[in-house]
Amino acid sequence: MKAKPKRLNLTKTKIDAFKYEGDGSTRDVRWDTNETGLGVRVYPPSENGRSKKSFVLSYRIGGVKKLMTLGEYGPITLDKARRDATKKKAEIIDGNDPLGERKQQARAGTVSDLCDLYLERVQKKTIDEDERRIDKHI
Repeated sequence: MKAKPKRLNLTKTKIDAFKYEGDGSTRDVRWDTNETGLGVRVYPPSENGRSKKSFVLSYRIGGVKKLMTLGEYGPITLDKARRDATKKKAEIIDGNDPLGERKQQARAGTVSDLCDLYLERVQKKTIDEDERRIDKHI
């Protein structure tokens, strides 16, 4: 049986007190009652005994459920996470997929692009040799 999602009015005090409540194989997310789709994911404790916490946004696009990390709690405040979640949800309503776009940007660069960029910046006296090596080995 699946556990019921934890929903509460997120506050800094509550987030600071969160401890990981999973078995190591499940996600531990506490969902905000004020901002639909916004949650705090609590990770298992590291060697120093502290649990990392990140803000996440859950949404559906094209019938597919997605979970996007907005950023780590601490560097990002609860207020900023709520503002970011509102902006991302507006993008989703407009038909954009912010997580899909992030993944696409991460895959955008290729080795060929990197080689072209290198050849643009290399010293002109070594360019012939560099091009030969790239063509032969890459």
